Amino acid sequence: FNRPDLEAWLASRHQDDVSDVTIRNDLARFRSLLKFLEDRDYSLDPGLFRVKPPKKRSKPLPRYLSETDYRWLETNVLQATEEDTYNACFDRAWFLMLAHTGVRISELLDIRLADVNLAKGVTTIRGGKPGRDRVVYLTPRLANALTRYLHQRPDLPEIDHLFVLRGRSPSDRAIQR
Repeated sequence: FNRPDLEAWLASRHQDDVSDVTIRNDLARFRSLLKFLEDRDYSLDPGLFRVKPPKKRSKPLPRYLSETDYRWLETNVLQATEEDTYNACFDRAWFLMLAHTGVRISELLDIRLADVNLAKGVTTIRGGKPGRDRVVYLTPRLANALTRYLHQRPDLPEIDHLFVLRGRSPSDRAIQR
């Protein structure tokens, strides 16, 4: 077994649409085997150790909705959450918070009641992705939805999270559903 054989095997894996991550992992395991054999004085082609793994591709930018698709989604969510029930107010508030401010779901679930200032129209996001706090501005529609939600939100002194579902802070899975 020599370097051209290994390169041909890697090329065939790539042609079979095996992901680059899988190919890199397979090559790492194969190198471990080669190292094991080399430690036991097996004769190996030194070129086998110089085969380069596929380069890591940069992650694609996140996809976003077209303006038309977003308007359709927003219209449907607003129609579905017109009632003055707790669930409708909850769903409208978290949807608009995500859509109008661009916060991540993890940031949304970490917002505390004290972080929301409806009078100034701002919410403080604590410990975002780069580990810094930041302020996001509330649109009038979002501020209205948060006001409606806060009137429906149960008074739970032991829970200071803004969003509460079934007596506790919801999981990201609950929001994604």
